[in-house]
Amino acid sequence: MKKSTLIVLLVLVALALVAWISKGPSPFVISRNPFSYSGSTEWEDVRFSIKKAGDFTNTIPDLKPGDRMFVDGPYGTFDLENPRMQKGLILMGGGIGIAPVMSIVNTIADTGDKRPVYVFYGDLCEDTVLFANEFEELKSRMNLTVVQVLERPLDAEKCKYKGYITKDLLLSTLPENYKDLYYFMCGPMPMMNAMNNHLTAMGVDPAQIATEKYEMA
Repeated sequence: MKKSTLIVLLVLVALALVAWISKGPSPFVISRNPFSYSGSTEWEDVRFSIKKAGDFTNTIPDLKPGDRMFVDGPYGTFDLENPRMQKGLILMGGGIGIAPVMSIVNTIADTGDKRPVYVFYGDLCEDTVLFANEFEELKSRMNLTVVQVLERPLDAEKCKYKGYITKDLLLSTLPENYKDLYYFMCGPMPMMNAMNNHLTAMGVDPAQIATEKYEMA
């Protein structure tokens, strides 16, 4: 693998790419689990970001090189040629919901696309933040702005944005044509409900908003 793996999602509604994964001697099994890609569609290898969070994911650390896994996919509707996405994208990830955001960002960078991309990433504290170094590298390759918000930062003095992603933060960061941009969010339901409320209050057309819902696997 070219990149490290960190998190897993069980996705119920997919804009970003997902795949069904099973392990064992045969792909014809009763139990399969859907996970979000976190790598670029341009990569030769695939990347799923995995965190222990349930019966299936608790077995992932026991895998060894050479163990057989079956991947059925990718599935999803993400398409950079979508007319609604042409003026730019706003990607919102909360906690493990950052995984599909990373897939989209990596794909945009690898295709040389220069449309503006804003990432709003909410997490608990510095120790739980994911992909920080990868985001920094991606900034040099694309038109990317990353806003990281920590609920309970360990070093409050060094943390620029504390608490939650608010409507005021969105309005102070986004360009004047924010209503023309395309929004994608993935994270805990309270976070997504709050983001939907913010965007509605900001006058964003619901047709410009995509959500990805998940549960633990």
